[in-house]
Amino acid sequence: MVVGLFVLGVAPVAANAAGRTDGYVIDHVATKEPVVFLTVDDGSHLSRETNQYIRNLRIPITTFALPEQINRHRRRFVNLLRQTGMTFENHSQTHRIVSAMNYKDQRAEICAGNREVERVIRRRPAFFRPPGGGWNSDTVRAAKSCGLSRIVLWNVMADGGRIIRADGGTGLRRGDIVLLHYLDSLPASLEVVMREASRARLRFALLRDHLPLPAKTP
Repeated sequence: MVVGLFVLGVAPVAANAAGRTDGYVIDHVATKEPVVFLTVDDGSHLSRETNQYIRNLRIPITTFALPEQINRHRRRFVNLLRQTGMTFENHSQTHRIVSAMNYKDQRAEICAGNREVERVIRRRPAFFRPPGGGWNSDTVRAAKSCGLSRIVLWNVMADGGRIIRADGGTGLRRGDIVLLHYLDSLPASLEVVMREASRARLRFALLRDHLPLPAKTP
């Protein structure tokens, strides 16, 4: 059974299931600090212009790009890591919907994502974001067995010049996890998010600075 799933531009809801997983599956961060978290998923490519835009901004971004994409744009991503502190997490190996797989196949897909990201970036991922936001109890078991400390969903999307909240509200609030994608429209989407964050007097932070990391990884 699929517990969470991204459908028609609405963020997957982790709140109900989070209690059953001791907070292992999250879509926001409970924090008293005035921070929000920018997460950028796969998309189509990291263009030269978008790369330069992110470098100039020097804002913290948590990347959930696919291993193939990271490898294809290895030099640009490694430079962003060095120049902005960007972190690289696990978004699976092939972008298959893991909740449609059995436990064994989910574990193989997630652990392979770890190995591939680490091979290019030289750092092991700490978090897992299931493609499409689809997950179930086997996903939780598999991600834990691969040494990942959280399944990270999102409660806000930035797309087409709009902020879309899962709760139907407007603007940004502290602890929000914002979803964007590596598309040519990313700079415009970031502009919208930065404007809303400034309006709400929020700053950007890395998930790794606000969530416990795994003590060890297999």
